[in-house]
Amino acid sequence: MEVSYEILLTGFPGTSDRISLGISTVVLIECGGTRVLVDTAGFGARGLLLSALSRKGIRPEQIDFVLFTHLHFDHCANFDLFPQAAYVCSRTEWEYAWEQEDIYVQKPVIRALGECRVRLIEEDGAEPVPGIRAVLSPGHTPGGLTYCFGSGQSRVAVTGDAIKNREELRSGEVVMTYDPAVSKDTIFKIRSQSDLVIPGHDCPLQIKENNVIPSETNQWRISFQKGLSVNG
Repeated sequence: MEVSYEILLTGFPGTSDRISLGISTVVLIECGGTRVLVDTAGFGARGLLLSALSRKGIRPEQIDFVLFTHLHFDHCANFDLFPQAAYVCSRTEWEYAWEQEDIYVQKPVIRALGECRVRLIEEDGAEPVPGIRAVLSPGHTPGGLTYCFGSGQSRVAVTGDAIKNREELRSGEVVMTYDPAVSKDTIFKIRSQSDLVIPGHDCPLQIKENNVIPSETNQWRISFQKGLSVNG
């Protein structure tokens, strides 16, 4: 089956000492007429996400599936924009979000999501949508999923925060994980199966002869109202 994709929102790896930026990646995948979103970003990206879909002539109700990499606020907060979609995450992540205390899980969002159709993935390599494989990717959270598609020299992996940025992909060393060794195993598992990694908080990363090559530069603009300044 032919699978095409487009990055609607590109994640950004910056941090701040004032707030969790949570600027995450959202990917649109089309498989034989089925429209799929991987993640929905945080509330701050709500308008940007709708605008990106509108530029493609897609209304929110035309999204058939929303595949969550994990259930942190910056990856699932806008699920309610897509009322006709079926939602997918791992069973482990679902139970973790309901039962454990994680400051990046918004419980009201999870409770609202619980009123919707949610398919829970348990097996590595399951296909929630024909042509898209769900790969179990623990580390950042216990129940992370990576979504893989393509073949030959065009194997694409959308990782969420199992791989947040280029340095994590290069080294296997991560920040924000419940177990660094588990995260490292996940990263090299995904890397061995991929030619292009679309991480949770960075631009797409090509893998060529064991090198990690960013596909673009990271740019982010902050604007201030006239008369205001920053750092003096």
